[in-house]
Amino acid sequence: MWNKELSHHQNSISVFKRNKPDLFEEFLIKGPPDAYRWEVWKMALSYCASQNNYELLNVECSDEDDLAIRKDLDRTFPELGYFSRGAIGQRALYNVLTAFTSSHPEIGYCQGMNYITGVLLLVSQGNEGETYGMLECMFERLDIKRCYEANFPLVKELCTMFHEALETHYKSVARHLQEQDMNDHFWLVKWYLTLFSYSLSFHTVLRIWDAIFAKGIYYLVNVTLAIVSIFKKEILSKQLGDILQSLPSLNEVPFDDDYLIESSLKFEFYFDISLEDTDKSSSEFSNQSS
Repeated sequence: MWNKELSHHQNSISVFKRNKPDLFEEFLIKGPPDAYRWEVWKMALSYCASQNNYELLNVECSDEDDLAIRKDLDRTFPELGYFSRGAIGQRALYNVLTAFTSSHPEIGYCQGMNYITGVLLLVSQGNEGETYGMLECMFERLDIKRCYEANFPLVKELCTMFHEALETHYKSVARHLQEQDMNDHFWLVKWYLTLFSYSLSFHTVLRIWDAIFAKGIYYLVNVTLAIVSIFKKEILSKQLGDILQSLPSLNEVPFDDDYLIESSLKFEFYFDISLEDTDKSSSEFSNQSS
């Protein structure tokens, strides 16, 4: 599918996106081939190599941040040899996280950044510079920096949106979770801080990120609703203790990734704003301001 379409656009992903942005988004949601995914992600977030200053950074993060990063290195995908202690992946992870934290002292290092950076390193095949640049794109264009600012404003916003949508679509589940005192910190906060990378299998996370890069960060709510729809009967049949043993971490659960994404597309809300729309809004604001 991708090869055939790219043949109509000079075999260029960037030309494909420029010529047919809507079709590019549709293809992205369906999932690009692994061989194309990194370049497709870069195009989706308008990554620009000339704006990447990774090689020029003077890395000076605080001792506190450095210690926190080092503690999280062994916790980041320990099942993968690439990130085992002393391996090249763990060194790359440390380099990117310290560089990024040094560039954003107003935020510093927060748990969750390690998993997001780890996914980027894996998909980029260890390209530290491009991983750093894409992390910058995600913080700015996807606005995930608000996940890590004081009081985690974006995480709170996503949780609020999810509960409103859950009440609309799955009232019985919403009521059951309330009765069980299912605190957001037990599951939603972890899901959103890591963009699901801690809690779901790697291949499922890639498909979710495809959708987020196509639709925007608020699409996390759609994905969460889709997961609830899949596990609705199981959730309703369990008490808090059993829910906590299964729902927060589903990385051992086999997902039909296509079905998950198709299910998430059922939920169309006002927060389903694509990056294309964001670009238009930013441009319109700039024109009004000038």
